[in-house]
Amino acid sequence: VDTYLGIPTTLTRESTAYHALQVGVHILGGSSATSRLFMTLRTKQSLTYGAYASLQGLSDGYPGYLSAKAIFPHDVFGRARSSFREVIRLFVEKGITSKELMKRKEEIRGKHVIGLSTTSGLCATLFGTVLSGRSVTYLDEYLARIDALTVREVNTAISEYLPYDRAVTVAAGAIDQSGNPLA
Repeated sequence: VDTYLGIPTTLTRESTAYHALQVGVHILGGSSATSRLFMTLRTKQSLTYGAYASLQGLSDGYPGYLSAKAIFPHDVFGRARSSFREVIRLFVEKGITSKELMKRKEEIRGKHVIGLSTTSGLCATLFGTVLSGRSVTYLDEYLARIDALTVREVNTAISEYLPYDRAVTVAAGAIDQSGNPLA
């Protein structure tokens, strides 16, 4: 059963809190093997095939939304959907830890350096930077911005820009209208 949860946000890429929220959301579900969603739903609870989260729809100065997705076997969907929502609710309410932020900064640093180490990676990064309306100097500033982030900044961005009470969940798969598995 494919399950999506979305939370609209007023944040734009131009917001001073953009990088903080982006890093926070990546801790929630950006890197499948190390994300909070994956570690909880798959590793600890064995409920999912995969779980991810990202910021979507942020383009041309418009706000976007948190997009979280998980794929559940139909026979555990009822329990899994509740757990999925709970992981996200706790993320919004309690935020991240300093250990999670430190690990994520290391991942970002490594991916950024490796991404720029080939002509193809450099070209793709330059293209994305220019398309998002940023100057080429942003490539040099990016890691400094990420390194400067504090747990407080990330948690403030999460609590201010992700109103959990506006979360919407949808699911499709081998379930009936009530969410019960089809057998």
